[in-house]
Amino acid sequence: MISVCPLSCWLPSNQTEGKASEPFFSYYDANIRMLRVKILCNLDASMKIKTMKKSIFILVAVLLAAYGNSQDTITTDNIVPLDAEGNITWQDVVRVPDQEQLDLYYKGIEWLNTYFPNAARVTRRRSPESGIIEGAHSIRLFDVHDEVRVPSGAVNYTFKLEFREGRFRYTITDFNVRAASRFPMERWLDDTGPFYNPANKAYLEQVRYEIEKMIESMTQYITRPPAPEEEDW
Repeated sequence: MISVCPLSCWLPSNQTEGKASEPFFSYYDANIRMLRVKILCNLDASMKIKTMKKSIFILVAVLLAAYGNSQDTITTDNIVPLDAEGNITWQDVVRVPDQEQLDLYYKGIEWLNTYFPNAARVTRRRSPESGIIEGAHSIRLFDVHDEVRVPSGAVNYTFKLEFREGRFRYTITDFNVRAASRFPMERWLDDTGPFYNPANKAYLEQVRYEIEKMIESMTQYITRPPAPEEEDW
């Protein structure tokens, strides 16, 4: 015969009117304690998993935000090229096959005369023997107010053209801001320094535009094929 016991048998003996048998109570009391331990362990593991998932989600969100900001941020130091010493410098070697050094040199002189209104004042050195042309020039800067360009100073720079057989090299550097006291344009690259100005980025972009336009004009002129010689009748 199956014995039936009231639910009160599971309670401690001091909480029941009658007294349950010790073995019976001990068996169920142990089971209840084990069940409570399992439930608590499962709850603790579940909370740890939820906490870990939340931490991973927050970390991923922070990394994505940082990546997005890094892609959208354009600092002043990547607007213009820098040499190994951190000076603003454009330099490159241009190949011109089957051209003698002297021919390339005189092409450089011709280009100077077509590009600059007063090439004689721009150049400081012209040496056909060494194949070198050196000069200095300036770029005017502008602010824009209500779609009107307003002069805002100038930047001086130097250039050097070196000609050899089949190639030439240009170097454009020594950029200095012409103001009450002249200072190197590299100061505009520091977004956190005492010389920071929101307009610095626009000024650097203006300089880049003018220098790249100059390089394109120079390269196209010097690398163009020589005019065919007229046949002597």
